Amino acid sequence: MALKNDRNRNAIFKISITAMVKLLILNMLSKNYMYGNQIIDNISLKLHEKWAPSPGMIYPLLRQLEDEGHIVGWWSDPVKRSTRYYKITEEGSKYYKILKKNYQGLINDSIDILESFKKEIYT
Repeated sequence: MALKNDRNRNAIFKISITAMVKLLILNMLSKNYMYGNQIIDNISLKLHEKWAPSPGMIYPLLRQLEDEGHIVGWWSDPVKRSTRYYKITEEGSKYYKILKKNYQGLINDSIDILESFKKEIYT
């Protein structure tokens, strides 16, 4: 966390897009198993089709989460290896709860920043 007088000129928001997408992935996988493109489509729907993560963002995050033991993946057809499904692990559920708690304030701060910009510029 930055000190009060420490200015961050590189980022206006308190949480990165990557961190939010990781949180969304864990949220979705806590409810059901899914495959990568399904996760992309689901995020797009949740965000009213105003934004969707690219495969270049999702698949490295899925590999990272799997390497860390937060999710587990399996191939629908191990020979063809065409569709890889993922589900959250018990460790991943604990990790998700921690991230959810830790990010709530940062997300609220980011919303406040946007609301302040909107108010200043458009009202």
